[in-house]
Amino acid sequence: MTAVRDIITGAARLLGAVAQGTPLSAGDAADGLTALNSILDAWNINALMVFTKNFDTYNIVPNKPSYTIGPTGDIAVPPQLRPNGIDRVILRITATSPYIDQTLEYLNDDQWSSINLKSLASTLPTKCYSTGDFPNLTLFLWPVPTQANQMVLWTWNQVLGVADINQQLNLPPGYERCIRYNLAVELAAEYGIAPSPIVMQIAQDSLAAIKRINSPIYYLECDPATLSAPTAFNYLTGK
Repeated sequence: MTAVRDIITGAARLLGAVAQGTPLSAGDAADGLTALNSILDAWNINALMVFTKNFDTYNIVPNKPSYTIGPTGDIAVPPQLRPNGIDRVILRITATSPYIDQTLEYLNDDQWSSINLKSLASTLPTKCYSTGDFPNLTLFLWPVPTQANQMVLWTWNQVLGVADINQQLNLPPGYERCIRYNLAVELAAEYGIAPSPIVMQIAQDSLAAIKRINSPIYYLECDPATLSAPTAFNYLTGK
């Protein structure tokens, strides 16, 4: 656990704005808290800063074509928990035992707009589309499902903003260092102090380390239709 006050004090000390052992003034503490929340807010729209995913299950209501997610939505969550990114929507078919999970095709704007009959109904949906509305986003299922099942949303887990400078943060490995050094860079303009090259380098390196560990793993595949017969190739021998 790391105290918010310690992170802000450490960032100010990296700039030489606060001497060793000197407490933050009330004004500096307030400015630091604002800058910290600004950084966390910006990170929440960057997939490479997302350290884990949420898997939330919701009931599908028959003949309901869409669901709003947000503080006043069908799926009510606080504004800070409204998903900035939905990675995947799983249809969980509970009519079978055991249940079956089926990934829905996630459509972009052009694909969704190309569907002419959006009111088409079917037992199970096969596609989905979400808007970027705020504070409530809207998730559409297509065709409109007539059977009561469940949907599982894979959403980005967010680093929530901080309300109290005395709050204790429980951060994943590497995040405390990254926040402290990048907060120093963020505060540099307010203090009118140029951060040292060392501080700049550590801020960049710590940010890159987090992005590296959060980067998705991609698997290369070859379309079977392009292969006349199953073959294997050894890049060492060229055969």
